[in-house]
Amino acid sequence: MEWISYGDDNTRTFFTRAKQRKLASYIYQIKDDKGDLVKGFDNVGATMMSYYNTLLGNTTRQKIDTDVVNQGPTLSRDQQVHLCQAFTDLDIKDALYSIPNFKSPKPDGFSSGFVKHTWHKLGTLVCSAIKEFFTKREENEDHLFYDCSYAQEVWGHLKQLWSSLPIAPDNIQLLRYLKNYKGSSTLKQVTSAVITSIFYHIWSARNHRIFKNPQVTASQTAYLIKDQVRSRILFLNTCSKKYSRYIDRLLS
Repeated sequence: MEWISYGDDNTRTFFTRAKQRKLASYIYQIKDDKGDLVKGFDNVGATMMSYYNTLLGNTTRQKIDTDVVNQGPTLSRDQQVHLCQAFTDLDIKDALYSIPNFKSPKPDGFSSGFVKHTWHKLGTLVCSAIKEFFTKREENEDHLFYDCSYAQEVWGHLKQLWSSLPIAPDNIQLLRYLKNYKGSSTLKQVTSAVITSIFYHIWSARNHRIFKNPQVTASQTAYLIKDQVRSRILFLNTCSKKYSRYIDRLLS
């Protein structure tokens, strides 16, 4: 009755019970493989580590003997090829419909029952998202801004505008490029502005594709980058005419 009344409150009762449960999970002592009693957290940990090292062996790996494997059930070549095939829309639908309607919802809060009920509207989108998950590379920083075909196409468009730009670099190459830049300080500022704008608009295009659709093409992104940098230089040129030599290149 005490727990029912006070257990969910931020009270001494709650923290006392939590501490009791934590203490109950501690292993204060254990017997080793010789039957001797070992006490103390560090000693218990070392004993358990030794036991599992002995049980699982060291890090040396032996080559798998295929003759032994082939003595048991194995897949035929056709079965292996079938397993490597991409999932079809029907595969995805069958898998989703096998999930009970009231199982735990996805992170967005929608259960499988909701997706089933709206399959006539959401089915194509769900199948597309799942296929993309299994086919696309991991979206890390280098892939997003440098390695993917979209980013490389954007860099290529800007390379035509700004010939001194490196094509599809990585962070290290880019930092080295800016550090060792041989042009004037003004040209370095403009080049840095172009690179910064490339990062921003590639990220913006990625978010637009995921959350809005339709996809912004690489040529459209390149135009937005040029327009943004051009506007910036036109503004700076009102303060200092040293930027005027770069305006024609950005207006082309």
